[in-house]
Amino acid sequence: LGDLTKLSESLKPLVEIILIMYPCYAGSLNLRSNGLSGSIPETMASLSALEKIHLDDNEIMGSLPGSSSFVFGRVEFTVANNFITGNIPASQNTNAFHLFNGSSLSIENLDLSSNRIRGSIPQIIASLSSLKYLDLSKNLLTGAFLDLGPLKSLEQLKLNNNRLLGAIPSSLPPHLKQLNVDENAFISIPTEIGKLTDLVHLSARNTKITGTIPTEIGLLTEMQILSLGYCHLTGSIPTEMGRMTKLTLLDLESLAIKSRIPTEFGNLVEMRIMKLTEMELTGTIPSELGRLSNAVTIQMNNNDLTGTVPLELGGMEKISTC
Repeated sequence: LGDLTKLSESLKPLVEIILIMYPCYAGSLNLRSNGLSGSIPETMASLSALEKIHLDDNEIMGSLPGSSSFVFGRVEFTVANNFITGNIPASQNTNAFHLFNGSSLSIENLDLSSNRIRGSIPQIIASLSSLKYLDLSKNLLTGAFLDLGPLKSLEQLKLNNNRLLGAIPSSLPPHLKQLNVDENAFISIPTEIGKLTDLVHLSARNTKITGTIPTEIGLLTEMQILSLGYCHLTGSIPTEMGRMTKLTLLDLESLAIKSRIPTEFGNLVEMRIMKLTEMELTGTIPSELGRLSNAVTIQMNNNDLTGTVPLELGGMEKISTC
């Protein structure tokens, strides 16, 4: 089955029609962006050949199906932007949030974002060894950050805007390119973050992370977006961050950091947006920032900076300082 978008009816009768017309041949079911309501029917389990199910951007309610015979699909299952409630079923054998056939956990794309799902992230998620994309953001999830180190294929992990707490594990998927944990109650960043050399986007804004920015973060030379604003980080800005020459956005807003702005920031020649506002920065503005010819916004207001504005900043034609 291809796209069946732009429909407006409850989900159950639609599935019944599909079962009559296409009992064994539905490889992909796309019902995104309709006005579909009701819950996800257990009868969808009869669509045994389904590899992809997309139910995003509807008005679907109720909990995720819990029948042990239910098979959502083998590759992709997405229900973002609905009104799903309840927990993510925790048991492969008894609660069967089955995105697999038998014991073969081969799902690659799992998106449950922007719902009302509660409870903790179940251990079964760490068994989805083929997973590349996992988005559980914008829910009501609680508990600790599950150890997802075994997920060697995972590239994008979004847990932002939940109620998760504790430490971010030292064991993280080795090939992560994006990690977003904004708006949670996490308390620390492990030094092992420096091993994630494929990481392009790291965001931990508005969390309870304490301590200092790990110097190992400077090893992330592929990083383009780094957002740590409104955390409880202290100490100084590591000079090692000057190695992150692909950075386009750096957000350290409202950190209680008492240090100078590193002259090494002049190496960040791809920088477009730099937010260093409402910190406790001291010393003078480095003239080396004049090398940031691609910058459109540099914010350094509400600090304890002294001296004069370097003449070199006058050559930054795209800049808007505030």
